[in-house]
Amino acid sequence: MASISPDERFSVNSDERCYSFTDTTFIKRERPLDERPINKWTGEPVVIPWLPERFQNEATVLEIIANRTKIPVPKVKDVGRDSSGRWYLVTELVQNAVRADMVDDRCWMQQDHGVYEGSCTACIDIAQTNTDQFIKGTILPWLSTLRFNSTAINGFMIPPLWVLRYDKRPTWVPKSSTSDDFVIVHGDLGPHNIMLDQNTLWPVAVIDWEYACPLPPAFQRWSATRKGWFSLYDDEQLIRGLIAELS
Repeated sequence: MASISPDERFSVNSDERCYSFTDTTFIKRERPLDERPINKWTGEPVVIPWLPERFQNEATVLEIIANRTKIPVPKVKDVGRDSSGRWYLVTELVQNAVRADMVDDRCWMQQDHGVYEGSCTACIDIAQTNTDQFIKGTILPWLSTLRFNSTAINGFMIPPLWVLRYDKRPTWVPKSSTSDDFVIVHGDLGPHNIMLDQNTLWPVAVIDWEYACPLPPAFQRWSATRKGWFSLYDDEQLIRGLIAELS
């Protein structure tokens, strides 16, 4: 893939990635080291572990989800390194959708709710209710059907971000089982990764599967609200108990 195509529009940067889109695609791309912020502890550009593996992991998991479940996910269009050596992943653009955690930007049903400026509590309630119902009724049941006898994808194990907060080992040795004891865990299943139809606020896609991994079912953590999701990071006793299952 060429570095930047003429119809590609910039969206936003994170520490180690940049995001852009065209009329039909969404592009996640590795950010050059000389454009990254500086780590205040090391004085070097921020480096996030396993960046290439996460790009490949997400592409593989998206294919698994698309082929073996009815969970709506963007179709993978391309993955690899571009002409400058930067990793990228191209997926379909989820059209006419809003992230579930961004519904409070405005009212999405003005004719029904009569809110023409600012956020709308009715829309927020609908979005949270729909997201909760979708997670419980669609995502979790389908993920529970994806059984594996190893915690590795493509031979590599990438645990959820909330696990990495308490265990920063440089490499995770995959765990194996004589039976299919492990299920696909999204790893970051909150409203920031669920896309809603702009007109109905019903979920139409689940995105950002780069930390997805086969794990014991107890690792399947989720929340329909952003506050609820990030509160999971603070449950150290629970997380350390789960980590012990991987030792």
